[in-house]
Amino acid sequence: MEVRVGTCGYAYMNPREFFGGDWRNRYSSILQAYATLFPVCELNSTFYRIPRLSTVERWRDEVDEVNSRFEFTVKASQQITHKIRFSKDSVNVYKQMVEICRRLKSHILLFQTPSSFRASDEDVKRMKEFFEDVDRSDLTFVWEMRGDWHQNRQLTEEVCRRFKLIPCVDPFRNEPLNFGEELAYFRLHGLGRESMYKYNFSIDELKWLKGKRGELNGKVKKVYVMFNNSEC
Repeated sequence: MEVRVGTCGYAYMNPREFFGGDWRNRYSSILQAYATLFPVCELNSTFYRIPRLSTVERWRDEVDEVNSRFEFTVKASQQITHKIRFSKDSVNVYKQMVEICRRLKSHILLFQTPSSFRASDEDVKRMKEFFEDVDRSDLTFVWEMRGDWHQNRQLTEEVCRRFKLIPCVDPFRNEPLNFGEELAYFRLHGLGRESMYKYNFSIDELKWLKGKRGELNGKVKKVYVMFNNSEC
């Protein structure tokens, strides 16, 4: 089983801590420096704002200079999940996300739904209209659910299987879900509050996480462990 560890975003990384004050002499950007330390980054700025394709191409070029095997996963625009909420109008936004993934050579697109997006017939219908209509290309869809979905495992499994979604879970908050897929995606937010910024995981917590990852041995071929808003 392959394990790929990275962070959700990269801009908060301080290259001085790893490469010293002269890091700019070696790397053209924080992203390029990051790509020498980690094999993967979840690009989550795309959730807030859709970047120009020229910017996206620059990101790919920067990492290729130091690590041609570097991988981006991409967080889908909030226009799809939070504002238009999987309506037909969101398909055009989705097409932009597909093109971003293509330029980045990304194979994973993450959809994060808000807690107000419920485990209800109405919201399942919204997902059906979207996921059964869009062209997936060669993308794998990962879904980070909020709200009451974790309390309704049967419906969650039904939705994931029906729409071919990989459930994204923070194993410190909810039991990892796997419905026969070959890939697992952990997104770690820290312990305590629902949104814990700059959380510093202890050695014991990381050992516990390693055990949770180990429970997936023989079930999946690849696990992504992505640290979000934490001291990595």
